[in-house]
Amino acid sequence: MTKTQDKNFQYKAVSAGIALGLCMIGRYHVPSAKLPLEFAFQHAWQQWKHKERFPAVGKLFALGVPTVDPYIALISADERVRTPYVPFYWDDGEQGGYQVYGREGSDWDPDLPEDLQLVAGGLASDPTIPAAAWESLARDLLAELDA
Repeated sequence: MTKTQDKNFQYKAVSAGIALGLCMIGRYHVPSAKLPLEFAFQHAWQQWKHKERFPAVGKLFALGVPTVDPYIALISADERVRTPYVPFYWDDGEQGGYQVYGREGSDWDPDLPEDLQLVAGGLASDPTIPAAAWESLARDLLAELDA
């Protein structure tokens, strides 16, 4: 049985996981329009087969939770979040929206499968969620945003 981490860890893991997925497909930006981003995130989340590992994120979409907006969890892996396994972070994009940036000094390569698995392993362990699952979540998010 997997150990459930606290909500902040869950938010940051999902945020970094979506960033990983975006990097894998070569897209580093999402628009910042709050409602479309939240609806796209919710729809992608509902389809994702690993969502039970992150119950705090699922609760963001439940009625009656007005204190935290879902998009905050989506972009919570910001520059201040430091882990050895997450070589990127979210911040405001140069042309609006939210952008995934590489951390200074990172030698991570999104074209190397071992680097992808290293990052994925640092986001959710015991068992690790494969990098391909994060890519799938990111693709679903983008499909909703681009529709």
